Amino acid sequence: GGGGKIRNNGLAGGSGGGGGGWLDEPYIGGTGVAGQGYEGGTNIQNASYYYCGGGGGGAGGTAVFNGNLGSNGGIGFLSDISGSNVYYAAGGGGGIRYNQDRGGNGGLGGGGDGGYFTYPGNDATPNTGGGGGGGGYGHDGSNWIAASGGAGGSGILIVRYALPKGTMILVR
Repeated sequence: GGGGKIRNNGLAGGSGGGGGGWLDEPYIGGTGVAGQGYEGGTNIQNASYYYCGGGGGGAGGTAVFNGNLGSNGGIGFLSDISGSNVYYAAGGGGGIRYNQDRGGNGGLGGGGDGGYFTYPGNDATPNTGGGGGGGGYGHDGSNWIAASGGAGGSGILIVRYALPKGTMILVR
């Protein structure tokens, strides 16, 4: 699901998007679909660190509170279908307003880190299906800027099946 903009809840999806930050008002993360993903994180309610967004839920776990930073994205799910243990479909980290901090970390499995101040969220890792990080929010001396979130990672398709012993495969 998509992350909430300022003063909005996160959206529902396979994994839920994180809640948007605003002062000390609670904006909840979106719900995930059972068997596919987990809910997104609620924004951090701390008047000293306004606008800390919640991280996105991952396929393997919910977003994780990260002190006074944007919440970390949820962990992805672990698969060995490729022949190696690899995490896929992690949530992106939540964005934050302040310049002296950084956004939440993307979850293990390709989630992008959250942005801070006027910097956008980071894109997710390609071929992981991870969520992009939430954008930062800040004043550049002239204007208030809501930076964009990062792009989600492209998916990947791996087909694996057993062949009878002695079967030859011709690839052209």
